[in-house]
Amino acid sequence: MICGLAAGLNFHMAARDGSVEFDFAGVYDAVKTHEKIAYTIDDGRKVEFFFRQRVIHT
Repeated sequence: MICGLAAGLNFHMAARDGSVEFDFAGVYDAVKTHEKIAYTIDDGRKVEFFFRQRVIHT
């Protein structure tokens, strides 16, 4: 099952075949395409990922 990625949606980590589940779940707080993903884990910790464009000169 593929989950959506949008603010307000919940997530839960598990193996694709359902054989293993992790104690890792939370809710997405902010999703900005090509910019940022922020979420809060069920234990209250907050996580933010920021993306930046990388220019490669050849």
